[in-house]
Amino acid sequence: MVKTKKRPKRLVVKKTVKRKSLSKRRRPIHKRVLLHPASLLFLLCVGILLTGSTLPSHAASNPAISATAGAPELTDPAVITAPNSGAVYSNVPIYVTGTCPTDSYVVLYRSGQFSGVALCDNAVFEIQTSLFDGVNALIAQDYSSSNEAGPAGSTVNVTYNAPASKSSSPPSTSTKSSSSPTSSTLPVLPLLINSQYQYQATSTGKQFVWSISLSGGTPPYEVNVNWGDGSSTNYSFSADPAFNIYHTYHNPGAFAVIINATDAKGNKTSLQLLAIINSPLATVAYSRGSNTTAKGISSVVQSIKHHLKIIWPCYLIVVILIFCFWLGEHEEQRVLHRKRSA
Repeated sequence: MVKTKKRPKRLVVKKTVKRKSLSKRRRPIHKRVLLHPASLLFLLCVGILLTGSTLPSHAASNPAISATAGAPELTDPAVITAPNSGAVYSNVPIYVTGTCPTDSYVVLYRSGQFSGVALCDNAVFEIQTSLFDGVNALIAQDYSSSNEAGPAGSTVNVTYNAPASKSSSPPSTSTKSSSSPTSSTLPVLPLLINSQYQYQATSTGKQFVWSISLSGGTPPYEVNVNWGDGSSTNYSFSADPAFNIYHTYHNPGAFAVIINATDAKGNKTSLQLLAIINSPLATVAYSRGSNTTAKGISSVVQSIKHHLKIIWPCYLIVVILIFCFWLGEHEEQRVLHRKRSA
């Protein structure tokens, strides 16, 4: 009797264990993979990334983003070595040269007015500038690449004797004196080119922009811009204009941009600007204070944006499949539980 009772119990235990092992083996591999917690976590991360790529960026209204990289403090001033103080000129423009600390750029001021800028190349600089009629106080100020000024340099005074205008008429011998000045006797302000310069760099293939304005002189004006890469652009204006000049460089380097303006009476003035053009890889390296991890994520997001029309439908199909597999698994367990309880 004891043996007959134990025998069926052993058979039942074996059958239940075998059923459990069979149920585990028969579970499809695609369900085991897609319903795994690691797969669900990965799917959640992908959804967050897609959502972030789809939402509009708040910086879209201001796409121009500038970053200032840290630069060592300048301890030496820029020194003008030519011309010498007291020099007299009868022709313009002239070239102002001097010494400067490395990793800097130099801005020239002429009697307090911005008059040109140049990169410090091998500890020297050269700036082309025009002069006012009379005495001109020239000061060279060096700046670091983060636009921090160095020590002030010394002032060099030069004199420009402008030639007499050909259109000027000899003084009248009439004894009559006019009580009020006519338009021809009113003084005309000197012709000036104005620009607000700040050190900046861009990469090849991208447009470089400067804001320029003309004042003084007698309109109309003719403006020629020499971009420093062998190309030039001409502009014509009928009044004192404020305008932008654009140019795209295809080779990296530091380019001296020379702007020459002439008014209706033949008066001339010039201004030198500086264009720093890097290769695309060098532009990324220039922003030394940037976060490379953030740049990597940003590049991934930008690449995803171009394929959102394909990625979103595929992602939704995978989510729906996983949800269906989960419902099927849940229904199967419910049916098995009913059979066992019955």
